[in-house]
Amino acid sequence: MRTLKELVEHAADFARETFDSSGELMPMWLGQLPDGEIFPIVGVFDAEKSKDRIADEVRAEFQKAGVESLAFMSEAWTLNSKKLGMDGIKAFLASGMRVSESPDRIEAITIIAEDNRGHALHAQMKIERSAGGKGRLLPIEWFPEDGKVEGRFTNMLAKVPVH
Repeated sequence: MRTLKELVEHAADFARETFDSSGELMPMWLGQLPDGEIFPIVGVFDAEKSKDRIADEVRAEFQKAGVESLAFMSEAWTLNSKKLGMDGIKAFLASGMRVSESPDRIEAITIIAEDNRGHALHAQMKIERSAGGKGRLLPIEWFPEDGKVEGRFTNMLAKVPVH
């Protein structure tokens, strides 16, 4: 069985290889079964509302399969915390605007790993794009382990029983 850190690193390697060859990354979950086997699911988001439906479907599939830990990876917009600071981020989030609408947004591959015991890790690889050129991924950045990870694609295993 891979640890959460190893799952993030595995997902990051896959994301980098995929992004380097195609210039994009489809949203994907790597569910880890009790024997260590990886159970992948690719998501295709066709509208904002489809994200909640897909999250519910993935949650159900992982529960049925007995997944004990997972890594989720996707291209995403994130806020520039160095520029905004925590107060600026809180103010932005309270405004009701979407991160994709912020002039202080950063494009990144985000990776969230979690297990059915409530542990989670979060990392990202920022995407650097030249004008009209293909993007390239910057080195992985880890978020603090005690940091709170929230969103529709978190707590995916909350209802999966511990074996």
